[in-house]
Order: sequence, then C-alpha cells, then structure tokens
Amino acid sequence: MSDNGVPDLVELPSVMARSNISGSSTGDGPKFSSAHQEFAPKTAGTVELKSRIAEKAKDRFGDVSSSDEEDPADDFFGEEDEVLQPDPVCCFFCNRDADLPDVILEHCKSEHGCDLAAWVKKRLLPTEDIVKMVNFIRKTHPTPSSFSDKPSASGADPASWSADDYMMPVCAEDHGITSLLIWDWSEPDLPAEPFPAPVKRQQDMDIPSLMAGGDSVDNSDQCRDRDDARNVDYFDSYSGFNIHCEMLRDKVRTETYREAINAVVRGKDVLDIGCGSGVLSCFAARAGAKRVVAVDKADIIEHAHDIARANGLEKLIQFVHGDLDRVKLPVDKVDVIVSEWMGYFLLFEGMLDSVIAARDKYLSPTGTLIPSSASLYLTALSDEEDWKTTVGFWGDAYGLKFDCLRRHTLRYPSVHAADPTAVVSSTITLRAFDLMKCRVEDLDFSTETTFTPIKSCNITALVGFFDVGYDVASGEHKVMFCTSPADTTTHWAQSVFYLDKVFPVEQGLPVSLTADIRKTRDDKRGLTVTFYLKNSAALEWKQTYEL
Repeated sequence: MSDNGVPDLVELPSVMARSNISGSSTGDGPKFSSAHQEFAPKTAGTVELKSRIAEKAKDRFGDVSSSDEEDPADDFFGEEDEVLQPDPVCCFFCNRDADLPDVILEHCKSEHGCDLAAWVKKRLLPTEDIVKMVNFIRKTHPTPSSFSDKPSASGADPASWSADDYMMPVCAEDHGITSLLIWDWSEPDLPAEPFPAPVKRQQDMDIPSLMAGGDSVDNSDQCRDRDDARNVDYFDSYSGFNIHCEMLRDKVRTETYREAINAVVRGKDVLDIGCGSGVLSCFAARAGAKRVVAVDKADIIEHAHDIARANGLEKLIQFVHGDLDRVKLPVDKVDVIVSEWMGYFLLFEGMLDSVIAARDKYLSPTGTLIPSSASLYLTALSDEEDWKTTVGFWGDAYGLKFDCLRRHTLRYPSVHAADPTAVVSSTITLRAFDLMKCRVEDLDFSTETTFTPIKSCNITALVGFFDVGYDVASGEHKVMFCTSPADTTTHWAQSVFYLDKVFPVEQGLPVSLTADIRKTRDDKRGLTVTFYLKNSAALEWKQTYEL
C-alpha cells in the first residue's frame, strides 16, 4: 500500500493479460503449450488490465473517479499504454493454460470438478504449504479428485508434500502458486490487519457494565491512548487474523489444552484469560463447565462470541472485552483459571504477570490453574554450517562487511526449529515455576549451573525451550507438552541464541553457565537475557540479548 492509499501495484502482474484458454487437455501432466507466444495486442491487454485494476481499487477504496489525483494505473503503465505480457498460468491437472489466474481456477472447477482455491482456503494453508503443494501437483500429477471434499474422494494429505524438496519450483515463474496465494480470496490475508469491528450486541459484556460501584472506564480509543505504546502494539497484534490461525493450526498446543480442560473443568466455574478466538472457552463449555468467563482486551474477542454462537455455546460463555486489571468480573471466585500465556522463551510478552494477579484475586482456595507448572530449559548446539550462514555471512558478504547487520543478528534470538542432531549437551533447567505459588518478582532471576558436553566441538548457539503441566483430581501431575528440539515442533519452535563467536568445549569436561533473565527496564513485556560460559580451559564468553 502506498502512502496515499493507492494499492501497491507491484503485486499485480498475476492479473495481467488476456482471458482465453489455450493448449491441449491430453498428456500425462501439465506442461506449458506453444500457445504461450500467441499474445493479444498490447493496447487491448493494457486496457483490460487497467479496467481490472480500477475495479479492484474501487472494491477496496471506494469510487475515486472524482479525485484530482492521477490514475495509479496510468502511472504504472506510462503514457504509451504499453505493458509486457506475462507468462500464462498453467492448469494444475492438464495441459491447458490461460493468462488470468481466475480463468484457470474456474477451469479446474468446471472441467476437473476441483475447487482448489476453496480447498486451500478451507484448510488455512500457510504460504510455504501452498508453494509445496503446487510443486507436488506439478511433479506427481495427482488426480483432481484428491483435492475434493466429497465423501467419496480419497483426499490429499498435506503431509505428502511436507518435504523441503517441494520448495524447489517445477515450473519457472509458476503463476499457479500466485493464483492460490492472492486470487479470489474475499478477505486479503494481510499481516497485523485488525478484524472489522462487529456491531456490539446487548448480551456482550463490556467494561462499564462490569465496574465496581458503577464506575465507568472508557473503552474507546481515548482509553487506549492512555496505555503505553508497547501495550497498544501488543493487543493490536492479537486483534489480527494470522496469529490466531497460527495458534489454531498448532495441534500439539490446542489438543493438549483440550485434554487438560476435559480432565479438570466439569461442574466448575472457569476463567479464560486472554481468550483470543475462544477455542479454550469452547472446550471448557463442551467439557461440562458450569460457567465460563472469557476475557480479552484484543478485538478478536468480538469474533470469539460469533464462534461460540455458531457452536451453540453462547449461553454458557460470558465474554468480557477489556483489560483484566480494570474490569470487575461477574464472579467473585472461580475454580479453574485457564490461559495460554506462554511466549517465546516462555516469558516473552509478560502475560504471566496477569495470570498471577488473577490467580491471587479470583481463584478459590481449592482451585487450580491450567497450566499449573512451567519450566524453562536450555541446551547447547553445535552447527557450524548454520552459524556461518547466519552469523559468519555478515563478516564478508560479497567482499563487503555488514557489521551493523551482524550486530542486529546477534542482538535478538532467532525463533525456529533447531536441528536435534546438533544438540551437544544434556538439558539444563534454568527455572521451574509452580504457578500456584510463584510471584511476579520470581520471574526475574539468575541461574548458575554446569553442563557436560557429549562431544568435543564448538558451541555455536544456546537453545531455549519450555514445558508446561497441569494437576488432575487424583493428585497426579501431567506434562502437557514440551517445545524441545527433540519434540514435535509447535508454533513456539525454539529460541536460538547465536554466539558472536564459536565456543570450544571438550567432551566430558564441565562447562560453567550463568543465565540472567529479567524484564526489560522500560518494557514489561520484553526480556533482557545474558548468558556467561566458562570452559575447562578457563576460556570465557558473555553475551546479552533482547526479546
């Protein structure tokens, strides 16, 4: 999007050109036909494209025909009305091709009985999976019925194209990928774009109606303006669509929460802190909770109510849109507090502070938390090829030094799945938290310990991860999940702290480790993390990171 509100035209080549279908439907797989060279006249193609751009702009920005500003399409094409014709879009299941993505998608629906765009959208496939899926289709030529939701269809499994090999393009400039990423989607999947605000319903509970003594708290933009900028950014980020899709796609996270909720909440009053899409509240209602109160300051809560309504649960869940620290809940005490508060490296985002405050205020003496325990761990990694690519690269990239970018790389941990075969130490426990008892001040801490390398090597990174657990009625404590490199990857992955220089260690000889973890002074949601290492040869290393 440009500064003056005009759509960014860089992404529009996927809609350039003519709309006829060409090629043959015979053959054993999709290939580009010789008809690619048969282009319509440039002027005609330009007029059609400019018309389509104008229609798209009108749909998103209203009628701007009376504006004195220049037509953005004119700026894009220039005064001569000339445009380069793009490569056509090849059908996913036969040899036919067309110049417009929607024509190919419609062709797949009418000729092959496969609405591929709808299939992708229904499953909320992320970009990487779409790229892999298209290359899988191009390479293996599955039947169109594999991508049908009909009961008789065999059904394509995204695991079939999970291998990284499918990131390699089968067709150069494959606009079929683009067609599934951006074409004919009623809601563009833009980062951090807030949901449109639904009309408030009378049964939606808001801050003024819940305040003690009739006091009213402004829940408008003026109230948000009084918050610090970090909190505004934080809650706005959770008002977007993408982040909730990511969490809901995380089966490890979501299914283990459902299991814990099913084991604990029957017949009890439940408080869901930071309810987001409302999935945990819906689980609690279905598991037989007597009452569920769901609280979130982010605007996503308005849609959580819609989700509860769509599933027939709206009478069991009361939604409170506001800051937990400011509202008075419709219950004095609850039996269970459930919250998915964990951030990267467990403590990033500082949401545990709110859970602890709510525990002290609302949890009954016999109540419990889900999760009720959390532990933060560290392990050492030796992956010199990865280090050279990530850190060493900036020292001499194309014969130039990029010291400022190297410093930036080392200032923050990288969030990704670490290679479990590169782990060279046992698991180091930095801190185990009993969430039923811990205090906010316990979340700033230092740990001194030692670990023993399992081989002689150079340590290139320290890797942080965590686990969480809950208590059942029998008194048994169960681990919900762990985010270690050896476990199934979650959306948290691991926090990889790259060393500024490799650190040599010897197999079997202990290494001293000190870890200091504290909230950032001016940002209660951020963390400042310092690690100190000392090996058997008295070589020392120290580095500070920010989250």
